Amino acid sequence: MFEVLTEGEIEVARHEDIEDEGQTVHVREPEKPTTPTSPRPIPKTGDASVPLAVLATIAAVGCGAVLGAKRLREREDAENRISGGTPRGGDEL
Repeated sequence: MFEVLTEGEIEVARHEDIEDEGQTVHVREPEKPTTPTSPRPIPKTGDASVPLAVLATIAAVGCGAVLGAKRLREREDAENRISGGTPRGGDEL
């Protein structure tokens, strides 16, 4: 392996000794993988809590919608009572 060190466009150092043992690179043959003697179980992926989280979110949104509609209906009924109108349901008080 030859090396050249430059600073900008100026050559500062050079190493081109092909006989230098410190410059020798050795390549090993890769080891062949061995076949397992007993099969390993396949790892499970995913998490069972994900569908549970989705269901919990849907339930929370549904409860929020029901409570919001109930509160809106109560507010409208209160405004109707104050203004002398008829509360929801059609019966006069």
